Amino acid sequence: LGAGPAVDELAERRRRRAPTWVAAAVAAAVLVVFAVVVWPSNRGSSLDVDALAANHVAMMDEGPTAASDPMPMDEAATYGPDVVSGGWSMAAAYLEPDEVVHLVYGRADDAAMVSVYRVAGGRPGDGPEGGEMMDVDGGPTWHGERQGMPVLVAERDGTVFTVVGPASDDDMLALVESMPA
Repeated sequence: LGAGPAVDELAERRRRRAPTWVAAAVAAAVLVVFAVVVWPSNRGSSLDVDALAANHVAMMDEGPTAASDPMPMDEAATYGPDVVSGGWSMAAAYLEPDEVVHLVYGRADDAAMVSVYRVAGGRPGDGPEGGEMMDVDGGPTWHGERQGMPVLVAERDGTVFTVVGPASDDDMLALVESMPA
């Protein structure tokens, strides 16, 4: 006879804990969906350096792509300076698909043009195949070549900058260092 109340008490405890288990299961499901679906699609999963280099080369050959949305220069100034050491001046700015900010810098003395792509919250990972991964001023930096152009990928304060074009290593680093994070 003494076992009856203990069984009832155990059933009551289980009944009270059920909402806790349900809430934990729902929270776990939400985390799985976020980790598998949302986070990788949010520009941070990887950086397509080949596509950015191809975009730069196409722009140099044919002008901005149809997907490039011109940005007013006063708005562009919030993403990068008008002039950078090495003689580079901002010539144009675009908002590319996936919220990639694309700044174009030119140099009057030799008509060289470079693209600086800015991806907020992006992650450079281990860098693309080939090239060299290094640490520059405490940040992961990759240097190599894509589409026949020098490319530098650097992460600073949670923002990834990809510089593509005929610029020296020092000029590429100066462009990245001049960008607000």
